[in-house]
Amino acid sequence: MKNKIFKAIALCLALLPFGACNDGCEDYLDEYESILYFKNNGEQHVTIYDTSNEANSEFVVIRAGYNSKKNSSVDVSVLDAVNLQIYNAENDMDYNLLPDDCFTLETTTLEFDSSDDHKMVKVIFKIDKIKELSSANYTLPLVLNNSNDDININKRLIFIVPDIVTPYLYFEKSGYQL
Repeated sequence: MKNKIFKAIALCLALLPFGACNDGCEDYLDEYESILYFKNNGEQHVTIYDTSNEANSEFVVIRAGYNSKKNSSVDVSVLDAVNLQIYNAENDMDYNLLPDDCFTLETTTLEFDSSDDHKMVKVIFKIDKIKELSSANYTLPLVLNNSNDDININKRLIFIVPDIVTPYLYFEKSGYQL
């Protein structure tokens, strides 16, 4: 008798997933067909070692969605000073815009082919120019815009904060020892 009850319970548990309700995911598929966003959005501290005049950094833009196998493009630009001040006021931040002569944005338009699920945005920082700045909280705010696909509004901004570090070498013990 216990064996029959056990089999009946096992059969009910096995059939339970087939009786689940419709989750409605297919209701809005056209709206979320393809979406773009920065992988590591928000504030990103970049450690730059003071070993040359320039340093490269790359940041990932992801393409996801139901139909992410089509060709698409997105512009990457620097957030203007007015919008940065609005962001500062809304989020209680004190960012200052990194001057244009302190960096080069090598990639301003990303073209996604049907096989691409991510692309890299390359930024070249000019170390000597950044070191000349005061100690204010400088950032390079990048924003995604002008795409034929949707852009995730919560992940479309990245605030790159360059941290210049001078590397040094030291010995635990000084002098010559045998």
